[in-house]
Amino acid sequence: MRNRYIFILGILIQLSITNCNRRTESHIIGDWTIYEFNASFNIYTPGLAFNKDYTCELPLSDGAELHNNYLQGRWEIVNEKGIKCIRIISENKKFCHLYRVEEIETIQDPNTLGYFKKLHLVSDSIQIICYRVL
Repeated sequence: MRNRYIFILGILIQLSITNCNRRTESHIIGDWTIYEFNASFNIYTPGLAFNKDYTCELPLSDGAELHNNYLQGRWEIVNEKGIKCIRIISENKKFCHLYRVEEIETIQDPNTLGYFKKLHLVSDSIQIICYRVL
């Protein structure tokens, strides 16, 4: 009987983690405009996109070749010691990192009364703050 309770508790915990990851994904999926970028290299296109099929489109940066393998990658949400993170996997090693999701928040624009979503990502060598219109 005790094993059954432990099994059910395990399933509930797994469902909770899966549901939380899906909610985080729904906030992240979309086209983002990079507002602030701190790294040891420059970017020339201020866009970043996380697609539903777990592909992503990366900004053009110093030394990046102009072909799709460097401008595209894959992404996934992972829990690293209880912290929400996004892992970007790409041939473009400059963006191929594990990023802590420092902040995801909805902000109202006082001028237009429209809403924006703010995403703040931090890795060991890159900090990105970006926005998207809702």
